Amino acid sequence: MRILFDADSMVYGCGFAAQKTFYDWAASNGDEYVEGISTSREDMDATEAMLPDGWKMEAVVARAEPEPVENALALVKRQILRIENKLDGDGYIFDSVECFITGKGNHRDEIAKIKPYKGNRLALEKPVHYGAIRRYLMSRWKATKVDGHEADDEVACIAASLDYDPSRVMIVSQDKDLRTVPGLLFNYRRNSYELLTEKQALVNFYRQMITGDATDNVVGCYRSGEKKAEQLVTEDMTEKVMYEWVLAEFKESLSRKGCPYAGRTAESVALETGQLLHMSRYRGDIWRAPE
Repeated sequence: MRILFDADSMVYGCGFAAQKTFYDWAASNGDEYVEGISTSREDMDATEAMLPDGWKMEAVVARAEPEPVENALALVKRQILRIENKLDGDGYIFDSVECFITGKGNHRDEIAKIKPYKGNRLALEKPVHYGAIRRYLMSRWKATKVDGHEADDEVACIAASLDYDPSRVMIVSQDKDLRTVPGLLFNYRRNSYELLTEKQALVNFYRQMITGDATDNVVGCYRSGEKKAEQLVTEDMTEKVMYEWVLAEFKESLSRKGCPYAGRTAESVALETGQLLHMSRYRGDIWRAPE
C-alpha cells in the first residue's frame, strides 16, 4: 500500500512550534497613537476589531525568537514516526510514508485574478526554520519536491492513477482541500480516517466553491458560509445541479455591498474559483464547469 503524505502543513506546524512569534503593532486615530505586542495573528486581529471607531492599525512588524533548529527537526521526526506507528498499529502494510512538499511554480498563480493566490501569506509568516525543515525532509525522509503544482495536487494525481483504491493507496493530510478527492484519507491532526466516495468528494468541492478558502486567499461566494453551502449542495444532486446552485449563489453575491468581484460575470468568477480549488487528477488538469 502506498501512503502519500502532503507534508506542507507539517513544515509550517513544526516550524512555528519551534519558535515564539511576536507582532509589534501601532494604531492611531490621526491625533493619538498607541503601540502594543500580540503573540499571534488571531490576537492581533481581535485587538484591531476592538479598536474604537476612527482608529486603525497603521503598522505591524513580526519578529521571531526561534529555538535551535535541532528542536524543529526533532518535532518533524516525531510527527512522521507517530504517523507510521499509528498506521502500522491499525494494520496497514506499507514500506514507508512518502512525503511530498511544494516546490517552484504553481499554475494557480496565473488563474487568480480576483485576489493573488495565497497573497495573504506574507514572507514573515514562514517559520524561521522553514528551509531547514524542507531540506531535512528531502535528505532524511526522501521527500519529493513538487514543481509546477502543489504537493496536494501530486498526491491527488497518484491516488487517481491508483483508482482511489483504499487497499492500494491512502492520503495523509490535515488539509481540507484533500477532502475533495475520493478514497481513504487519514487526518493526522485529528487522528481519524475518512473513506470518501466520488459523490462525497464532489459535494465537498462544490461546497468549498461557495465558502472559498481564506487560507489560500480564495474568496468563494461573497458572504456565504458553511451553513449556506450545506443547504445548497447535497449528496442527492447530480453534479450539474450542484453547479447550478453554486452559480446562482455567485449571481446573488454580486449584488452584495463590498463584493470584490463586482462587474464580472458569475460564470467567470465561478470558473476561476473552481480552478483554484480543484485538486489535479493528472498533470495539466484544469477544472471546467459541467455542461
